[in-house]
Amino acid sequence: MEKDKKNKFKLQWNANEGCWKIIKSTKNIRRQAIIDIVSGRNESPDLRFLLKSQNRSSSINEKYHKIIHNLQKSEKFLQRNKESFFNDNGKKMFFESEDFNGKFKCTSVRQSIIKRQLTNDKYQMNFISTLQDEGGRITLEDTVNLINLSWISSPPNGCESITTMDPNDPKFTNSITETIHEARKISRIIGDIQ
Repeated sequence: MEKDKKNKFKLQWNANEGCWKIIKSTKNIRRQAIIDIVSGRNESPDLRFLLKSQNRSSSINEKYHKIIHNLQKSEKFLQRNKESFFNDNGKKMFFESEDFNGKFKCTSVRQSIIKRQLTNDKYQMNFISTLQDEGGRITLEDTVNLINLSWISSPPNGCESITTMDPNDPKFTNSITETIHEARKISRIIGDIQ
């Protein structure tokens, strides 16, 4: 496997079954570009444009489903999550990177909670808190993600998806430019509030 390639599983809580399930598997995740538009100072937010590519796996190997299922039955997992249920300080992770030792070559575990989601006819904005465990070091990051609806594979507003658009089409460039301008406006508003 090449060094710059990463694979990822996305898990979601299944309330009906009372357990975590793999809902998505992606492979060959590559960050193509990170553009630092505004570097925040002190309490001001950073504004970055992240462009990444990934291939969605056609099906998830049953072996991986079993690993996640069995992890949730382990004594360590059950004890940690029982304690976090009763002593929730908002900084407990359901899964930790050491849970995957000997099972996957796991570099980090990210746990994201969408606190709020706003959508209009052009954009979706998510306010997200993310805990990340990278080799036992846990960090917390609050982000606001702005997604142009034309960038997702099946836009709900009937517009053409950027995923099928010709990069030479002016609509392609305009969608990126418009989104950066919208993100700058949001960044200024967040900066004014803080």
